[in-house]
Amino acid sequence: MWVRLAIGGGLLAVGSAAIVIDRSVNYVQIPARVDKLESQCHFEKKSFRRREWTRDGPCELVELLKDEPDFREMNLIRNTKVVVRYISPADGQTHTADYQLDGDKSANASVQVNGVVQILAHKTKPDRIMKL
Repeated sequence: MWVRLAIGGGLLAVGSAAIVIDRSVNYVQIPARVDKLESQCHFEKKSFRRREWTRDGPCELVELLKDEPDFREMNLIRNTKVVVRYISPADGQTHTADYQLDGDKSANASVQVNGVVQILAHKTKPDRIMKL
């Protein structure tokens, strides 16, 4: 068992190192304009061996249901897609891409429509980005 854990930990470390190297070698930090924020919400409940969830829907509607008996013990999960416009370092042209924000609403309050965010754009592939 210890051998499996050591091998698994080693593979995880190698994979993490590869991601860090890929980011530093192939991507450059650039500003991007936020064109659109699209939020969807759903309820989710996790127990030992089981996961229950509802369909995604408009957050305003889903938030109204949080006090209903069927949803009281479920967590409200927010998924926000950020659509950005940026000038790619690969070809100097304007491109549009999107990425997902983490679910915490307060941590993402600084992302506003028409605001500027920093992203990582690929140096040779114009349509590839990563969020910071």
